[in-house]
Amino acid sequence: MIIALAAASAILPARADGGITDRPRYGTNYTVPFAHAYRALGNLGIDRREAIDRDVYHMSRLGLTAFRLHLWDVELTDSVGNLLDNDHLDLLFYLISSLEQRGIDIVITAQTNFGNGYPERNTDPNGAFSYDYPKCEVHDLPPAQAAQQSYLGQLVTRINPYTGRSLADDPAVIAIEINNEPCHSGDEDHITAYIDRMADTLRSAGWHKDILYNVSHNLWRTRAFYDARIDGTTYQWYPTGLVRGSRRRGNFLPVLDSYDIPFDTIDGYESRSRVIYEYDPADVLDTYLYPAAARTFRKAGFDWITQFAYDPIDMAAYNTEYQTHWLNLAYTPGKAIGMMIAAEVTRRVPSGADYGKYPADTVFGPRREFTVSARRDLAMLNDGTAYWHTNSTADRPADHAQLRSVAAVGSSPIVDTDGLGAYFLDRLDDGRWRLELMPDVIVTRDPFARPSLDRRVAEIIPSAVTMTIDLPGLADSFEYAAVGGDKALTADRRTITVTPGVWILGRDPLAIDPQTPVAGSARRIGEYVAPRPAPVATTLLHTPQGRTAPGTDITVTATVVADHPVDSVVIYPAEVDFWRDDNRLYTMRRTGKYTYTADIPANALKAGPQRYSIVVFDGGEKLTFPGRHKGTPLDWDLQTTPAEAGRLYSVDVAETDAPVTLLAARHDGDGSEISTIPEAWQGISWAWHDRSPRAESMMRLHKDTAAATDHIVITKWVGDIMRGVNPPADARLHLRMGPADGIDSITLGVVDRDGLTRTARVPVAADSTVSVALSGLAPADTWLTPAPYPSFLRRRFSPDTSAFGPLDPADIETVTITVDASSAPLTLDIAGMWIE
Repeated sequence: MIIALAAASAILPARADGGITDRPRYGTNYTVPFAHAYRALGNLGIDRREAIDRDVYHMSRLGLTAFRLHLWDVELTDSVGNLLDNDHLDLLFYLISSLEQRGIDIVITAQTNFGNGYPERNTDPNGAFSYDYPKCEVHDLPPAQAAQQSYLGQLVTRINPYTGRSLADDPAVIAIEINNEPCHSGDEDHITAYIDRMADTLRSAGWHKDILYNVSHNLWRTRAFYDARIDGTTYQWYPTGLVRGSRRRGNFLPVLDSYDIPFDTIDGYESRSRVIYEYDPADVLDTYLYPAAARTFRKAGFDWITQFAYDPIDMAAYNTEYQTHWLNLAYTPGKAIGMMIAAEVTRRVPSGADYGKYPADTVFGPRREFTVSARRDLAMLNDGTAYWHTNSTADRPADHAQLRSVAAVGSSPIVDTDGLGAYFLDRLDDGRWRLELMPDVIVTRDPFARPSLDRRVAEIIPSAVTMTIDLPGLADSFEYAAVGGDKALTADRRTITVTPGVWILGRDPLAIDPQTPVAGSARRIGEYVAPRPAPVATTLLHTPQGRTAPGTDITVTATVVADHPVDSVVIYPAEVDFWRDDNRLYTMRRTGKYTYTADIPANALKAGPQRYSIVVFDGGEKLTFPGRHKGTPLDWDLQTTPAEAGRLYSVDVAETDAPVTLLAARHDGDGSEISTIPEAWQGISWAWHDRSPRAESMMRLHKDTAAATDHIVITKWVGDIMRGVNPPADARLHLRMGPADGIDSITLGVVDRDGLTRTARVPVAADSTVSVALSGLAPADTWLTPAPYPSFLRRRFSPDTSAFGPLDPADIETVTITVDASSAPLTLDIAGMWIE
């Protein structure tokens, strides 16, 4: 007998058509019908409509109820604004239909008025009107305005063949934004007149829903926007800047603590809806950020929040669309569960709710059911019925017996797993649960570096997963079966082994109809989406432990990324030699699903850097890391360059009072970066300055009179350097300076794992070294760097002094150098910074 069940859902409320303020919504952007995503999927041989269906399923699975897309008008129009019938338009209509079927509401931004190339070159197959005008003039010139009117009128009246309705008549499309991030060059009267002209065009075409306009750009013309006949206003938030070119690290909760709008007293502010059209903590892999941002948005009164942007599952392995963003359920499972929690934050937290200043606001919600933690890289929803977490946790469910929904990555007191992907457990009835298991994923390269469709940044491995599950209604020896399968298995003391897919756990698992709808959603019990299988090139990931004290073994742990067990993994110290017979090697033991560990004994170590490589033996192949070179260091023909040989793994064996280098003068800046407050870059540089052979090289900071900024802040993340370091109680922070001019003092600082800053003011003297005791650093404001967008947001976080405890040097994650730069030109050379 097949039993049809209505599964419990804590995700989607009942659909209620209406405007932006009808109810709070949270979701994402997604761009498959246009630009690079469109081209890339074609290059990869992917059916774009199938891709849309796969991704929209995951959006629904994550409980997203909002979707926003800015249309590339250059791919939809000709030179006078006629709407073209082409594949881009058809895919847009298909996407709208797919979203609508999943109960996801839509805001359309009608035009971008810029090219379709990024990260490639622009193309213009249609002679589109936007290519005829500079971005900052397209809203001001009469011919461009006429083309926009033609386009807008046709866009909202064209019938969608998949829904049978126009955008104007489609209840799922609840608002339209006139354009994306406009750049105005006219005065306030002209700007208001332009907006009214576009809004009147839309209303004349039958659009009777919300019309939105961006107010977080063109801040010198804010009054013009509120004088216009619009219903709502749009904002963005990129709190960690954009396009760093590498992963950004640290505690970002102070950055996400508030979203203060300086013009919130302007006439018309309260009467218009507020929309976050795009936001993302860019270049960040941490999983706790989205719920914290949603909390802050609700405090600021936003009812519509859409992250930018969700990566198509068929492209996410490369992260080519927007290298500074990366989000996909399969490839960034922790971040995706964070999105799911953020959607629930948006629905539950009342508008205007204030949970205090960080760190007080890290536990919040009407029932204090939400938690965000940078130290644990964890976000949680734990309210008794829902138990969702973005990373492994020791926190127990608030009410185990009442659990209805688990959405998670990692292990917990109720699920112990060796899986690396996301999983969902939904209670069907008192004796049955639905398990949806995503495959393992391992990030193999920095996903925020320069992208390419030839450069994979993560690997999906659909291997078996072992899970020990303690859920209400499941006995120690519960039955389980794959949905659509024909064989039931039995758990061994609550432990099961399953492959990625959908499984029924508990009573009569074979009796469930895969087509049964999931209550409160537009999903079916048997639905499942995962990346298409792809070959995995064996690789190895390893981060050395940093430093160890003399007389202590070095523990080496590595991750082997492969879709099969490899033969062996062996450590080769740097001193091994082809001509010797007594080389001492260390075979690593498998200690986890993909992890291998070995100890290099203390009696084999000497003071100073201990350099080594690791070789993976895989069938007939021998691969040496770092570098993935074929062969081993004992092969006479191992192909490595001198530079590559210099990049061996290294652990420093040193006494606790030995210097710890935090910043050195190097061509690449040694991972440092500068920020200006307020942001202004003309006449400012921070670059390596070669003074050899007569003097040591320096990093030179220079500001000339053209730079209109008050502060220059140099920062470097040193969390990896400080791992394993245990400086003595009297350790000091040192800075070695070279030539200096126009500056008499600077501020040295450290930022700890809690995102809190301690500083000291020190004098500047040419060719000198200054130092300050770590214990002498005083609590201070934290500079919010890099500059966030929009530019009106604050640049410093002022914590309560009660947040500070004694500084543990092991908690230092970032070092800072702050230069007052409000007046004269200045030059400061820095040779290095260290703790000793």
